[in-house]
Amino acid sequence: MAASLLAAAAWAQTAPAFDAATLKLNTANDQPLGDYKNGRLIVYNMSLRSFIGGAYHVPNEYIFGPNWLDSVRLDLSAKTDAGTSEDDWRLMMRTLLEEKLQLKVHFEKKVLAVYALKIAKNGPKFSESKPDQDRTPGCAKYHPLECYDMTAPALLNALYNAASSQFDLPVREMTGLKGRYDFRLSLEPDASGQRVSIFDAVEEQLGLKLERMKQSIDAIIVDHVERAPADN
Repeated sequence: MAASLLAAAAWAQTAPAFDAATLKLNTANDQPLGDYKNGRLIVYNMSLRSFIGGAYHVPNEYIFGPNWLDSVRLDLSAKTDAGTSEDDWRLMMRTLLEEKLQLKVHFEKKVLAVYALKIAKNGPKFSESKPDQDRTPGCAKYHPLECYDMTAPALLNALYNAASSQFDLPVREMTGLKGRYDFRLSLEPDASGQRVSIFDAVEEQLGLKLERMKQSIDAIIVDHVERAPADN
């Protein structure tokens, strides 16, 4: 017990912390947003689950705890040195959540079902971006989806955003593609008005596939957290 108390005291003395930070409940229910520039971090209307995910750099679906983690929304204004690394920024966030919300967590192995985005049998049907093309990276159109200069993870995000209602599981990028790519995907209804399946469209039009599989993950188990910051 004495060793545990000494370890806790040592962590309290050495844990990175923001120079100044304000964490408050948000009840406005406006569009979430966030910005980090020159050591100044502003986050508006983000769920408590997302704050924990950001602090530990894990997807939200890896976090298990009270069912109100998504309904509690928070605003954060914090300041630190402009040269602070991402790793230290995340440690500062952990310190803040521990101080303001009494957050306590532990890690636990879990096996989750996911959809894995992989290369289909005959290979990709889209091309690498030309280095001299005068286009801003991102999606220029959404109906159909038309995107340029995208990494494989960015491609996956675009697919998910275009057809999020069709995914009942988390999606993981496992193509192994390392370049930057242009692609076009149509999800327009067919002649009979039938909705096009994202699973069929990805394979037929992009030469990729969405494969259901099991994945072992390091889940975060929330042992304790308050619903409101201590100074609210």
